[in-house]
Amino acid sequence: MKGGAYLITAYTWNYKRVFLNKNCATLFANIIRLCKADMSFKVAGFSILDNHFHLLAYPKDNYGPQKIWEGLKKMSERHFAAIGAPGHALWEDACHVESIRDQKDLELSLDYVHYDPVSHKLVRRPGDHSFSSFGSYLKRGHYDSCWGIKRPGYLGGVDYEYGAKQNPFIKLLPSFTRMYIKMRSELLTPAY
Repeated sequence: MKGGAYLITAYTWNYKRVFLNKNCATLFANIIRLCKADMSFKVAGFSILDNHFHLLAYPKDNYGPQKIWEGLKKMSERHFAAIGAPGHALWEDACHVESIRDQKDLELSLDYVHYDPVSHKLVRRPGDHSFSSFGSYLKRGHYDSCWGIKRPGYLGGVDYEYGAKQNPFIKLLPSFTRMYIKMRSELLTPAY
Protein backbone atom coordinates (compact mmCIF):
# COMPACT_ATOMS: atom_id res chain seq x y z
CA MET A 1 0.00 0.00 0.00
CA LYS A 2 2.17 2.85 -1.27
CA GLY A 3 1.73 6.10 0.62
CA GLY A 4 -0.35 4.43 3.33
CA ALA A 5 0.19 4.21 7.06
CA TYR A 6 1.44 1.21 8.99
CA LEU A 7 1.44 0.22 12.63
CA ILE A 8 4.82 -1.29 13.50
CA THR A 9 5.13 -3.20 16.79
CA ALA A 10 8.34 -4.82 18.02
CA TYR A 11 9.42 -6.46 21.27
CA THR A 12 12.69 -6.49 23.14
CA TRP A 13 14.69 -9.71 23.26
CA ASN A 14 13.09 -12.15 25.72
CA TYR A 15 10.63 -9.37 26.57
CA LYS A 16 13.17 -7.67 28.84
CA ARG A 17 11.73 -4.52 30.35
CA VAL A 18 14.52 -2.33 28.97
CA PHE A 19 12.41 0.81 28.63
CA LEU A 20 11.40 0.99 32.30
CA ASN A 21 14.76 2.75 32.50
CA LYS A 22 13.86 6.32 31.47
CA ASN A 23 17.30 6.88 29.95
CA CYS A 24 16.80 3.90 27.65
CA ALA A 25 13.29 5.05 26.72
CA THR A 26 14.58 8.57 26.02
CA LEU A 27 17.41 7.17 23.90
CA PHE A 28 14.98 5.09 21.85
CA ALA A 29 12.62 8.07 21.39
CA ASN A 30 15.59 10.02 20.02
CA ILE A 31 16.47 7.10 17.74
CA ILE A 32 12.94 7.23 16.30
CA ARG A 33 13.52 10.94 15.56
CA LEU A 34 16.90 10.23 13.93
CA CYS A 35 15.49 7.43 11.77
CA LYS A 36 12.55 9.63 10.82
CA ALA A 37 14.96 12.28 9.53
CA ASP A 38 17.26 9.77 7.80
CA MET A 39 14.50 7.74 6.14
CA SER A 40 11.97 10.50 5.47
CA PHE A 41 8.95 8.89 7.08
CA LYS A 42 6.15 10.68 8.89
CA VAL A 43 5.21 9.65 12.43
CA ALA A 44 1.46 9.67 13.04
CA GLY A 45 1.82 8.35 16.58
CA PHE A 46 3.99 6.24 18.87
CA SER A 47 4.26 4.72 22.31
CA ILE A 48 7.32 3.22 23.98
CA LEU A 49 6.34 0.74 26.68
CA ASP A 50 8.42 -1.37 29.05
CA ASN A 51 9.32 -4.13 26.59
CA HIS A 52 7.94 -3.03 23.23
CA PHE A 53 6.97 -0.08 21.12
CA HIS A 54 4.25 0.89 18.67
CA LEU A 55 4.93 3.26 15.79
CA LEU A 56 2.29 4.55 13.39
CA ALA A 57 4.27 5.63 10.35
CA TYR A 58 3.77 6.85 6.80
CA PRO A 59 6.76 5.58 4.80
CA LYS A 60 8.03 7.72 1.94
CA ASP A 61 10.10 7.07 -1.16
CA ASN A 62 11.63 3.58 -1.23
CA TYR A 63 11.22 2.86 2.48
CA GLY A 64 8.45 0.48 3.46
CA PRO A 65 7.56 -0.51 7.02
CA GLN A 66 10.08 -3.36 7.07
CA LYS A 67 12.88 -0.97 6.09
CA ILE A 68 11.80 1.41 8.86
CA TRP A 69 11.98 -1.46 11.36
CA GLU A 70 15.40 -2.52 10.07
CA GLY A 71 16.65 1.07 10.38
CA LEU A 72 15.31 1.43 13.92
CA LYS A 73 16.75 -1.92 14.93
CA LYS A 74 20.20 -1.26 13.45
CA MET A 75 20.48 2.27 14.85
CA SER A 76 19.20 1.33 18.32
CA GLU A 77 21.51 -1.67 18.58
CA ARG A 78 24.47 0.55 17.65
CA HIS A 79 23.53 3.34 20.10
CA PHE A 80 22.65 0.99 22.96
CA ALA A 81 25.95 -0.89 22.49
CA ALA A 82 27.78 2.46 22.66
CA ILE A 83 26.42 3.08 26.18
CA GLY A 84 27.30 -0.43 27.34
CA ALA A 85 23.84 -1.96 26.95
CA PRO A 86 23.62 -5.32 25.18
CA GLY A 87 22.74 -3.79 21.81
CA HIS A 88 23.22 -7.00 19.84
CA ALA A 89 20.46 -8.67 21.85
CA LEU A 90 18.08 -5.75 22.18
CA TRP A 91 15.24 -6.88 19.90
CA GLU A 92 13.34 -9.98 18.93
CA ASP A 93 14.08 -10.83 15.29
CA ALA A 94 10.60 -10.16 13.92
CA CYS A 95 8.25 -7.25 14.17
CA HIS A 96 4.55 -7.09 13.46
CA VAL A 97 3.31 -4.75 10.74
CA GLU A 98 -0.36 -3.89 10.43
CA SER A 99 -1.62 -2.01 7.34
CA ILE A 100 -3.88 0.93 8.11
CA ARG A 101 -6.78 0.73 5.69
CA ASP A 102 -8.58 4.04 6.15
CA GLN A 103 -9.08 7.04 8.44
CA LYS A 104 -11.27 5.09 10.88
CA ASP A 105 -8.61 2.38 11.14
CA LEU A 106 -5.95 5.07 11.70
CA GLU A 107 -7.93 6.65 14.54
CA LEU A 108 -8.61 3.27 16.16
CA SER A 109 -4.92 2.38 15.91
CA LEU A 110 -3.91 5.74 17.36
CA ASP A 111 -6.29 5.25 20.30
CA TYR A 112 -4.90 1.75 20.82
CA VAL A 113 -1.30 3.02 20.79
CA HIS A 114 -2.10 5.78 23.28
CA TYR A 115 -4.13 3.55 25.61
CA ASP A 116 -1.69 0.61 25.62
CA PRO A 117 0.47 1.96 28.51
CA VAL A 118 -2.69 1.95 30.64
CA SER A 119 -3.54 -1.59 29.47
CA HIS A 120 -0.12 -2.73 30.66
CA LYS A 121 -0.61 -0.94 34.00
CA LEU A 122 2.42 1.30 33.46
CA VAL A 123 0.30 4.41 34.13
CA ARG A 124 -3.25 5.16 35.27
CA ARG A 125 -4.15 7.31 32.26
CA PRO A 126 -2.55 7.97 28.86
CA GLY A 127 -1.51 11.52 29.77
CA ASP A 128 0.76 10.15 32.52
CA HIS A 129 2.94 8.25 30.03
CA SER A 130 5.97 10.31 29.01
CA PHE A 131 7.00 8.25 26.01
CA SER A 132 4.11 8.57 23.59
CA SER A 133 2.58 11.04 21.18
CA PHE A 134 -0.54 11.37 23.35
CA GLY A 135 0.54 14.74 24.80
CA SER A 136 0.87 16.37 21.39
CA TYR A 137 -2.58 15.10 20.37
CA LEU A 138 -4.00 16.36 23.66
CA LYS A 139 -2.53 19.84 23.04
CA ARG A 140 -4.08 19.92 19.56
CA GLY A 141 -7.51 19.03 20.96
CA HIS A 142 -7.74 15.54 19.48
CA TYR A 143 -8.37 14.15 22.98
CA ASP A 144 -9.79 15.73 26.11
CA SER A 145 -7.90 15.40 29.39
CA CYS A 146 -10.27 12.71 30.69
CA TRP A 147 -9.85 10.38 27.71
CA GLY A 148 -8.50 6.99 28.69
CA ILE A 149 -9.24 7.15 32.40
CA LYS A 150 -11.57 4.24 31.60
CA ARG A 151 -10.88 1.84 28.75
CA PRO A 152 -12.88 2.99 25.72
CA GLY A 153 -15.42 0.28 24.91
CA TYR A 154 -14.56 0.26 21.22
CA LEU A 155 -11.01 -0.88 22.08
CA GLY A 156 -12.32 -4.00 23.80
CA GLY A 157 -11.53 -6.36 20.93
CA VAL A 158 -8.44 -4.66 19.54
CA ASP A 159 -5.08 -6.29 20.24
CA TYR A 160 -2.47 -5.43 17.64
CA GLU A 161 0.32 -6.86 19.76
CA TYR A 162 -0.60 -10.34 18.67
CA GLY A 163 -1.48 -9.35 15.13
CA ALA A 164 -5.17 -10.01 15.42
CA LYS A 165 -8.26 -8.82 17.18
CA GLN A 166 -8.71 -10.82 20.35
CA ASN A 167 -10.53 -14.09 20.09
CA PRO A 168 -10.69 -17.04 22.48
CA PHE A 169 -8.52 -19.28 20.28
CA ILE A 170 -5.51 -16.95 20.35
CA LYS A 171 -5.39 -17.05 24.16
CA LEU A 172 -4.73 -20.80 23.98
CA LEU A 173 -1.46 -20.24 22.11
CA PRO A 174 1.80 -19.69 23.99
CA SER A 175 2.85 -16.05 24.05
CA PHE A 176 5.86 -16.51 21.78
CA THR A 177 3.58 -18.05 19.12
CA ARG A 178 1.05 -15.24 19.40
CA MET A 179 3.83 -12.73 18.72
CA TYR A 180 4.41 -14.05 15.23
CA ILE A 181 0.86 -14.39 14.04
CA LYS A 182 0.71 -12.26 10.91
CA MET A 183 -2.97 -12.74 10.08
CA ARG A 184 -6.11 -10.90 11.05
CA SER A 185 -8.73 -12.47 13.29
CA GLU A 186 -11.07 -13.14 10.38
CA LEU A 187 -8.54 -15.70 9.12
CA LEU A 188 -8.13 -17.28 12.53
CA THR A 189 -11.77 -17.48 13.51
CA PRO A 190 -13.34 -20.81 12.54
CA ALA A 191 -16.32 -20.63 10.20
CA TYR A 192 -19.25 -22.37 11.88
